[in-house]
Amino acid sequence: MTMNRKFINLLLLVLTGFVFAQSLTPATVKKENTLLTELLQLYRVDLLPHYRSHSIVAQVSSYDTTGGNNDGFSGMYSYIRKEGNNRVLAELRGPGVIHRIWTPTPTDKILQFFFDGEKEPRLSIAFSDLFSGRVFPFLNPVVGNEVGGYYCYLPIPFQKSCKIVYCGDDIKFHQIQYRLLPDNETITSYHVNWSAAEKDALAHACRFWSMQEINFGKLALPQNQKVEITTKTITLTPGRASDLFTAATGGRILGIELSPAAGFSGLNRDILLKAVWDSEPTPAILCPVADFFGYAFGKPSMQGILAGQKNDVNYCYLPMPFAHNAQLTFIYINRKNIEQSPLEISAKIYYTTAPLDTESEGKLYTQWRRINDPEKGKPWIFADITGKGHYAGTILIAQGLTPGVTRFFEGDDITWLDGEMRLHGTGSEDYFNGGWYAILNRWDRSTSLPVHGSLDYSIPDSRTGGYRFYLADKLSFEKNCLITMEHGPEGNLFPVDYTSVAFYYADQPPLQAMEPTDDLRRVFVPNSFGFTTDLLKLTLAPHTIADFQYGSGIVIKQGRKDEDGEVRLDLSAVPAGVYDLYMTYYNNPGGGEFSIWQRQNKVSDWKDTFAAAEKLVENELLGEVTITDFIDYISIKTRQGEKGKEFKFSEFTLRRK
Repeated sequence: MTMNRKFINLLLLVLTGFVFAQSLTPATVKKENTLLTELLQLYRVDLLPHYRSHSIVAQVSSYDTTGGNNDGFSGMYSYIRKEGNNRVLAELRGPGVIHRIWTPTPTDKILQFFFDGEKEPRLSIAFSDLFSGRVFPFLNPVVGNEVGGYYCYLPIPFQKSCKIVYCGDDIKFHQIQYRLLPDNETITSYHVNWSAAEKDALAHACRFWSMQEINFGKLALPQNQKVEITTKTITLTPGRASDLFTAATGGRILGIELSPAAGFSGLNRDILLKAVWDSEPTPAILCPVADFFGYAFGKPSMQGILAGQKNDVNYCYLPMPFAHNAQLTFIYINRKNIEQSPLEISAKIYYTTAPLDTESEGKLYTQWRRINDPEKGKPWIFADITGKGHYAGTILIAQGLTPGVTRFFEGDDITWLDGEMRLHGTGSEDYFNGGWYAILNRWDRSTSLPVHGSLDYSIPDSRTGGYRFYLADKLSFEKNCLITMEHGPEGNLFPVDYTSVAFYYADQPPLQAMEPTDDLRRVFVPNSFGFTTDLLKLTLAPHTIADFQYGSGIVIKQGRKDEDGEVRLDLSAVPAGVYDLYMTYYNNPGGGEFSIWQRQNKVSDWKDTFAAAEKLVENELLGEVTITDFIDYISIKTRQGEKGKEFKFSEFTLRRK
């Protein structure tokens, strides 16, 4: 009897232990995230293919919820509620992490972060010091300011909640992107007493983002994996395909380097890059080489830490894992009636034999698109993805079809994840962490930063472009992802010519790929070039004064009574050719006489612009201008008229004859 009771007790103990062990299966044990694990995401590029299953990525921003373009100008949509004289910008329920904060309008007023329902802010900092690099741990270049936008990528975790309060009433534009963790994950809220390991990780991220030396050896490589290198010289011939890399077993490409990068320049973009993973029916990558590496309008431009061109080498360090086999190919398309030359390139591929983990990783895919004058009323689509994965990057080349106007870049980015609108931006350059296009030293030229930048900006050509890659802030989805960009401030009404490349990781290939036909590969060259007084390059003759009047025009004045005035206007953005010159100018009470010249040749007769009241003369044909490689400018000469001596103009256009 005693023996039986002991046996029963032992059996009950074993069964109890079994039940307890079952309760600790991976399905119920919570994954512990920390500030350290979040910091690693800023430089561990090898982690980029890894899923963040069941995370919810979203954004709070100052976008105009009525669909208009008042995305922060008045501050009407820049907060969720008032607390006395302060403004609550966001109130997030955790656990989660803030990954990105952006604004073009920081102030020195205080920004407060309240964690987990605390009554006092655990983090209190001047709004401008989120980006200045002066206050630890908000250090450059993980935070910074360029191309008109201020950005912060330092992760700010919160366990239960995070309320962000702006101590003032003058908040304008902002975007706050965050990630909410699934039920089986936890995280500890932001703290001020950083450990040595956390400081080391931040320092590593800052070194990686510094871009002082862009090469494969600076990456955080996969642990416990031997990196193999294959090099080859390939002669690309029109009408033929050439293998870049093949693998008959699983593995992952870690880096691609191609030189000379200048060989892929030009208006025709006839050399394509094609990638197929695991014999899938649709290419994972199919786009012009130039677009894949961020060329802008036929020239290299992008120099990010993950992809671009530097020192005449095209590089891409986005990991490309595959389960069974892989094939990378160049396709040099034979264009009819165009002379094409062979191109000899040197290629270097970095790879390992560690195969794709289908449970935890996605494969790299791209969606390339190009449309000249997309349908009015519908936004541009960067990516329309079906499956599980996360979004990792965008390249956009944006050409306006109206000369001298870039207002198409007023359009907002909008992102739907798993059928929900989760992110709504405040303007196209804002999406690329920029701001204030057509303003000196803002979004006014090509400028590359670690994960974002401007690819070009030209008012005469009506063109621009940008790129943005995602590391810790990648956009996770379980079923689908749709990312769009408006063209124009409202209603998608501006005529444009857009080319884009979307990068993402997913568990299945695109359903279809746009074919890069001859017309779609050809860079658009405008026939009309419009010049406004914004960013206009001019040279003044002695004793000539140019008074820039914002939003109105430029007034040219003679500095001396007995001398005529002269201003030379730079037209180097205009291709060689013969053009009709149209000018919009003012007749007014101070108006004198003006004439247009090219060196010693008079383009237009002298015109008197005196009037009793100011009156706009729009798009008047003044004469014919010939642009060459040596003469790429015109001059405006002014002189005393019957009653006045000034000349005021606002814009002019050259139309190819």
